[in-house]
Amino acid sequence: MRDLGLPSDVDAAFTWPTNKKIYVFKGTQYYRLTNMKLDPGYPKDLSEGFPGIPYYVDTAFVWSGNGKIYFFKGDKYYRFDPAKTPSVSAVYPKPVSNWVGIPDNLDAADMYTNGFTYFFKGDKYWRFNDRSFKVFEEFIVCF
Repeated sequence: MRDLGLPSDVDAAFTWPTNKKIYVFKGTQYYRLTNMKLDPGYPKDLSEGFPGIPYYVDTAFVWSGNGKIYFFKGDKYYRFDPAKTPSVSAVYPKPVSNWVGIPDNLDAADMYTNGFTYFFKGDKYWRFNDRSFKVFEEFIVCF
């Protein structure tokens, strides 16, 4: 990661489908990459590009249910819509428990093209059905 100009042990990352850029979050900053190269002028303060999102997020992903960016931190989540002002509605943060079956304090999440979002914490992951909006299956990761 350092070869890309990124810190180790990042907090979260996602690829934005509309511009194919990768966004990486660490503490109070975020990084943007194009074709696996750090874009000029980065890192930037999280409040510059993602106003309304707290520092030190647990995970972030673009959800297939609506194409919006979701940030999870502790027992709360935020929906970020770059097409709106403000990008985070006043009704946020909301409790993670709204995502039925998903635990708090996640380690990572990733949306996949099969209609499921995968949430990770410790040695477990949850396959979340984006259509029914609930956990489809819970697994223990075996390494």
